[in-house]
Amino acid sequence: MNEKSFLILSRLFAVISIVAVLGFAVAPLEAGTYSGGTGEPNDPYLISTVEDINSIGTDSNDWDKHFKLVADIDLSGIEPNEFNIIGYKIYPYDKKAFEGTFDGNGHTISNFTYHDPDRYSAGIFGYTGSTCVIRNLNLRDVNVTGYYYVGGLVGLNYGIVENCSVNGTVTGSEKVGGLVGMNQQAGIIKDCNSCITILDYSNDIYQAAGLVGYNYEGDVVNCNSSGSVLGGNQSCMLGGLAGFNRGRIRQCYSTADVRGWWYVGGLIGEHDWYELVACYATGDVQGEDGSGGLIGRNYCDVSYCYAT
Repeated sequence: MNEKSFLILSRLFAVISIVAVLGFAVAPLEAGTYSGGTGEPNDPYLISTVEDINSIGTDSNDWDKHFKLVADIDLSGIEPNEFNIIGYKIYPYDKKAFEGTFDGNGHTISNFTYHDPDRYSAGIFGYTGSTCVIRNLNLRDVNVTGYYYVGGLVGLNYGIVENCSVNGTVTGSEKVGGLVGMNQQAGIIKDCNSCITILDYSNDIYQAAGLVGYNYEGDVVNCNSSGSVLGGNQSCMLGGLAGFNRGRIRQCYSTADVRGWWYVGGLIGEHDWYELVACYATGDVQGEDGSGGLIGRNYCDVSYCYAT
């Protein structure tokens, strides 16, 4: 090999080596998921686009990971049934919960629309497990229609929902809430608010309210609701804040107007068990059988509560 050939080969080898090194250097960046992050607690997946938020629901392997919203997201470009709901419970046995964390980081998701009158567990999150935490998230102009476990944010919640807000319209048949459809057992809703319209004159609604449709052995603390809950002629257990309560509600209030048939209350439609402490309601209430400014039908002690 002459000297000229040797120099050409040497330079070619050097270029190949540099490309290989750069390839290894950029590979981790190219391999990232969503808009960044690894999904670990100290390095959550970063959510900044419509594609990011809509892809979470497609991979249940990520439903125990950590997510952080880093920009406001407008979902108006997604057709009503094209959003991939995160977590599901298809009554009674087909289910998979979101068990991770989702930190809204003070950002807003707007124009979430989902229409399926046969859908169980409808919301941005359909079904959340006991290790789930959703916090610091605002929802604006939601328009959600489902059947059972229907909420603007969560259909069926076993986890923690804190410092979240929602406004818009939510419709369903049973266990329907502006924020959460059903808050189950150890589920906690705290420091949240809703300004929602629940409206369905054509169908009867059961256990529906501005914040949470059914609170079963869960905790609702320092929350409030406004707007209106308007049901048909046979609607039952409608409340400004909670439709049916068999849990603990403390330091909450509602200014929502409520209209239904049986067990209609400005704060709670039916209060069955556990505690109701330091709460009030000021909305207009209209019902035919068992209605009240604070509670439609009550079976348990109430402390430091009032209605005006």
